[in-house]
Amino acid sequence: MELFGNSIILTYILLILQHTTITFVTILVISFVYYYFQKKFFKINGIPHEEASGIFGNMMQPSFGSVSFVERLKFYYSMDNVAQYVGFYDFNNPIILIREPEIIKQILIKYNTYFLDHYHSYESIHDILFKSNPYSLCDRNSLVCGNQFRKLFTSPNMEDTLFPLILKRSKNLVEYIDTNTENGTITINSKDIFGRYMNDVLSSCAFGIDNSDSINNPKDEFYKMAMDALTFKGLKLFKFFFMRTYPSLANYFRMNLTSDNVRWFFTSVVHDIVGIRNVNPKKRRRDMIEMMMELRFKNNLNEALPEITIEDITAQTFGFYMNGFDSTSSLLCFVTHLLSINEKAQAKLYDEVMGVYEKFQDEPTYEAINKMKYLDAVICETLRLYPITPYIERVCTRPITLAPAIPGGKFFHFEPGTSVWIPTYALQNDSRYYPYPRIFRPERFITTRKQILEIGAYLPFGLGNRKCMGEEFALLVTKLCLYQLVAKYQFNTSDKMILPLELDPWKFQIVRRLLR
Repeated sequence: MELFGNSIILTYILLILQHTTITFVTILVISFVYYYFQKKFFKINGIPHEEASGIFGNMMQPSFGSVSFVERLKFYYSMDNVAQYVGFYDFNNPIILIREPEIIKQILIKYNTYFLDHYHSYESIHDILFKSNPYSLCDRNSLVCGNQFRKLFTSPNMEDTLFPLILKRSKNLVEYIDTNTENGTITINSKDIFGRYMNDVLSSCAFGIDNSDSINNPKDEFYKMAMDALTFKGLKLFKFFFMRTYPSLANYFRMNLTSDNVRWFFTSVVHDIVGIRNVNPKKRRRDMIEMMMELRFKNNLNEALPEITIEDITAQTFGFYMNGFDSTSSLLCFVTHLLSINEKAQAKLYDEVMGVYEKFQDEPTYEAINKMKYLDAVICETLRLYPITPYIERVCTRPITLAPAIPGGKFFHFEPGTSVWIPTYALQNDSRYYPYPRIFRPERFITTRKQILEIGAYLPFGLGNRKCMGEEFALLVTKLCLYQLVAKYQFNTSDKMILPLELDPWKFQIVRRLLR
């Protein structure tokens, strides 16, 4: 009887092993077939490309820091000067890299409803601070939230509500520098000081917190928690790449990019502010939190609309903070660097600033700031040389056929799920559209601004209905900061700086290596 029982157990184990082997082999075969056809994707469709190498596709060098991600994209952009678009592999995913401005305008404007989604959408992941980020929302959700957020950035609201908040923080920055200046000079880590400036601006304009002062106190609790959330290294960096490549698996394993402590902190902050404003209407003002509270109230009156929770408000507000923090602080780093090595441009900007400063001192009006043409040109030229993001990405959501990659070739049929990247850095540094593209020349945005915009080769904030919603906000924050600084200080290079400027090979965004 015991022998018979053992035989049954053995037979059962063999059956399990047999089924496991069959399942494993099936998965292996399917994976091989998928991998094979993925790697033949560009060849089948007649698109110029570089052959993939292993699991990294064409991303091995950027993944190990031997070449910056930005320079790698520029290499693919320049790979075929005849093609309207080329191809490469982001790990195992084929990417269509668009080179022709007319096709770019078709994707972002004319046929934008066919390319609504983002390549790096995190809607399916578990982390509440990222899944409802306005940047990562797909399809209609992004448009609904986007329409609400655009109310935040209308000229009347920018002038009446946000401008005074930003002005206060820009004056705090100048006061800090004045206090720490010795013998008329001060050496600062621009990324650090502009990061703290942006923290104070965003904590006020997004979260409604007016007592965060990381400029004078780097140990400020809000700043510490935000830096904890936004610092990617070690295991967290691995998680980021895993979530980026396999969002569904990341959600299955309930992976988070942020710690429980960070999520609790920001959720509690939003919960408290919403509670205070509901009880005391005098505390309300038209900032980011208020926009979300209005949308929440509107949705609660209509059962057909999705419910908006405190977690949703937290994610949207944190997303606005996250998307504005690094991009605008980096922009300030680049523009002050370019002014420090271009004395004539700095002198010309100083003359324009002083023309306004003599009348308004450190209390300029919204109108006065926006009338400063050379200040605007300096920022536009900086964004041309070093755009906030090295590429714009979209995912096809509806089948559509566009022009062939090579003149006379076959038309390419975009299927849902096809990934499209638009290399802003490479495009904006192309001599076909910008004579002497690596020279800092703000005047080009005064004399030929209209022609530049009509070409479609200037995309620091994107185009179409999914362009950056915070464009005017980012420009205003940058202009006010520069206005205050240029009026009182002269920018010079430091012995600790790396010259000529180098891009950080470990960053996927456009970030310069700061110190030796």
